Amino acid sequence: MAEEEKDEFRKTETRQVVFNRMVPPMTGVVLQAACPLNGKITEICYHFAPGANQLVQVALRYGTTQISPLIGFISLDNATPVFYIDQPCSGKEYFFLTIQNTDILNPHTISCVITVIGEHGPPIEKE
Repeated sequence: MAEEEKDEFRKTETRQVVFNRMVPPMTGVVLQAACPLNGKITEICYHFAPGANQLVQVALRYGTTQISPLIGFISLDNATPVFYIDQPCSGKEYFFLTIQNTDILNPHTISCVITVIGEHGPPIEKE
């Protein structure tokens, strides 16, 4: 009975992890953020501004696993795609967003929003 009472106070929440960075010409960056909840990643949304002209590419890792795209990079122009996924996650891991700007003249700003649904609590141990 005590275990049931404990669970009734746990609340499922939705949190977003937001990456937004202007990347200078001919440079790359790897951004890092902690996973905010124990639960699952449900959406990944990228924003490529007009003028990116497929000169900027991104890839997202969760821990040591690349989750978007599964292989390689995404490179678009004037697009904001949303990818729906069902990836278990733990507050023990980190997100890593790699952005590479291959434009020799212009900086570009790329955004990525990751939606996580889950609960607060001690990080879930990996099996």
